[in-house]
Amino acid sequence: MAKNYTVSGNSKDGFRSIGDKAERASFTGRTQKEVIDQTRQSMMKNGGGELRIQSTKGPYRAADTVPPKKDNFPPRG
Repeated sequence: MAKNYTVSGNSKDGFRSIGDKAERASFTGRTQKEVIDQTRQSMMKNGGGELRIQSTKGPYRAADTVPPKKDNFPPRG
């Protein structure tokens, strides 16, 4: 099941990644790149989704669709 995440924060307080409809952060870190990489890896393992990156000034600066991990043993059909 795909789950969407939003990365936000600033360099003073740190960055965090929060899933839609979640109350707590799923990932936290000192740099935005660190949090984005952790979130992207988790999303690939768990079915993909949309990763939205919020700028420090408020609006979204980027959005990226993360595909699910490739299935090594797909069902025959």
